[in-house]
Amino acid sequence: MSFRDDLERLVRLQAAELEVRDLQADLDGLPAAREACQGRVRAAEDAVQGAEDDRDESNKEHRRLEGKLQEAEAQIDKYREHEMQVKTNQQLWALQDEIKTVQDRIGRTEEAILEQLEAADTLTAAIGQRNEELVAAKAETAVETTEIDVHEKELAGQLEHGRGEVQQLRGEIAPDHLGLYERIAAVRGGVAIAEGIEGRCNACNVRLRPQIWVQVLNVGEPQQCDACKRIVFCRDTLTLPSSVSVDS
Repeated sequence: MSFRDDLERLVRLQAAELEVRDLQADLDGLPAAREACQGRVRAAEDAVQGAEDDRDESNKEHRRLEGKLQEAEAQIDKYREHEMQVKTNQQLWALQDEIKTVQDRIGRTEEAILEQLEAADTLTAAIGQRNEELVAAKAETAVETTEIDVHEKELAGQLEHGRGEVQQLRGEIAPDHLGLYERIAAVRGGVAIAEGIEGRCNACNVRLRPQIWVQVLNVGEPQQCDACKRIVFCRDTLTLPSSVSVDS
């Protein structure tokens, strides 16, 4: 087996491993995407609950004001009864002052009740709007969740295929070449192979020594960049699909 064959496999191996890494990252991100969808529904539900709580508080205040109004009206009735019993003008005038004070209170209470009724109409409309938004959020979430489920199956299939390709390639590469690849990958973020372009290492953009570049073109044995220590290859010397990329 020539090193040229192994080099082609190493390039394809790195491309496959990078793809597997990206696929796994995409797959790992799906739970967060699902949670974001559910989060929008929960936010819409909270908005509905908040509007209903506001309405309940408004109704509670309305009942309180109605109670105050009834108490004041009952007090007026008592004062009217007392009017028939007073014996002096001073007592009558004092009673009439009390009646006026309570009537003023009744007027303010009635005005507050009208304001509460207007607020209740606004809150009822807000609840309707929030419920419509909740229905829309649930519908959108259902669609998005279905899309995520479909995407998850696609990613899982691609990941299984990619892992199979990685395993196959690893079994076809000479142990010493695979070992060199793994040692470099361990310290270079999983990227052990770099394309050489016009005498430069495309990974770190450092110019290769002329003798190294010549040997890269000859593909006789592994050649490493002096700067980043990655194994360098020249695409023109290998038979590789254009889709194969070693960039991370």
